[in-house]
Amino acid sequence: MQQTLNQVADWLQMKVGFTSSEFDFFMNGKSFYITEKGADEPFAVCTVDSQDRLMGFEYIDPDDFDADKLKVEDMPSVAEAFIREFHPDGLKTYRLQSVIDLDKLYLVEYGIRDERYGLVLPGIGFSLTITSDGKVVQFSFSEGPADIRYPEHIIPEEEAKETYAVRTDFELEIRKTDTEIFHNGDNTYRLVWSLKEAAVDIPADGSEPDSVAEGREYETLPAHIAPVNTPLHGMIGITDEHVKLGEQSDDGLRIEKWQHLSLEKPDEIDFSEAYTSSMITIHYDSGDRPVFVYNGEEWTEDNDALGEETLMLRAFDYLFELFPEAQKHFLMEKLEEDEEWDELVDFVEELTDELDDLEDGEECMAEDDEWVDGPDEAEEEESKGFYFQYHVNGVPVEGLMMHVSVGLYSGRIVSASMESALEIPPADTLTVPVLTKQEAAGQLMQQLKMELSMSMEFDEDGQVFYRLTYYPSFPKTNGHVRMIDAENGTAYYMDAGGSVFY
Repeated sequence: MQQTLNQVADWLQMKVGFTSSEFDFFMNGKSFYITEKGADEPFAVCTVDSQDRLMGFEYIDPDDFDADKLKVEDMPSVAEAFIREFHPDGLKTYRLQSVIDLDKLYLVEYGIRDERYGLVLPGIGFSLTITSDGKVVQFSFSEGPADIRYPEHIIPEEEAKETYAVRTDFELEIRKTDTEIFHNGDNTYRLVWSLKEAAVDIPADGSEPDSVAEGREYETLPAHIAPVNTPLHGMIGITDEHVKLGEQSDDGLRIEKWQHLSLEKPDEIDFSEAYTSSMITIHYDSGDRPVFVYNGEEWTEDNDALGEETLMLRAFDYLFELFPEAQKHFLMEKLEEDEEWDELVDFVEELTDELDDLEDGEECMAEDDEWVDGPDEAEEEESKGFYFQYHVNGVPVEGLMMHVSVGLYSGRIVSASMESALEIPPADTLTVPVLTKQEAAGQLMQQLKMELSMSMEFDEDGQVFYRLTYYPSFPKTNGHVRMIDAENGTAYYMDAGGSVFY
């Protein structure tokens, strides 16, 4: 084991120390924290098995990598050099399967195939994540044997395609055809039929497939008038006893940081950290509208929890302050019966009763005989979230959702976020489809091909096994079709980038 650790140190080309961890990060050996000499915190972890083989390696927090020295075709040579260093005979068994382009990161996979169909067995072999400047920041190795459970009968591809079609459903939405997401997008807002429900895969034996549904339900907002004497700052908890620590502009945003006068002003302010404890952070877009708010102040008051109706009214206050015509443009997402909310209220009430039984300022003794703070210990305020979706003529606009979390005790806005309020579709955006849902489904089916593959599953004992299944693919598009233009039938697809499959 020490020999492999020495190899890791040599490969890192720095003086490091290894500290044993009780947690097995890669679930197949003994794990170690890796710390550079003189440093306090580890920068990576690795795992070595009983046969003195490196089974896993990963940087805890990789450095920023902006260099673009290598391309997708360079990644196999980097990966194979690493594999040969720690598994000299590994490339005799495991073959290159794919190089996935993750935008300045590349996932390189080496594996094996089954003997009957020549299909890749996922989860077996080498997996490496490499930066665009050739730095291996993650490595893992997993080996067989493979428990492959072949079916007695395999349905043909056309039957699998028909089964997939039956379990596919669409919903209308307005979406920006972002060129960073869709290969054939043009950055305009379009009315599209988006996949609302689809089968994950179609089992090759013809058994019932599992489906994934992504649809939401909405309800109209009641007539509401925001309080006249409660401006934005008051809603989020900024009072006369708060001071603005400073502001900074970054990537089109103006960032403000606020703090209570009773707290000591920090030597440095990290404007890049949105969720700063003991501070209030506000992000304004170029239209000077707040698109992000976070109140990280600790809550020590002993108030009773507010009712759900009151909390909802506070969320309405904030929404209508930002959008006076919110009733015309926003719908509130319907939430199912919130059992977690009821449990939280019960917990708060029980905790309050317990704390009332303690004398003010009483200290509690921990089991390990260390003194800890009593009931006055400061904690962040619990909150309840509400979601408001922007609509145009009843059609939801993807990405334009406001999330508002209201403090259970104070009623202040603990957090709120929304994409840039300026990114609103033009008034003449089409909202009535030319293509029917059935016609959109037909367009999708023209692009679709079902490919026989191996799926990694887990049995009731948690053991891995493999089964044959059909996965949807779209070979004409080099990506996955997620929506069909409701006016002209264009199939917008998410590009696989520079990924290469072998």
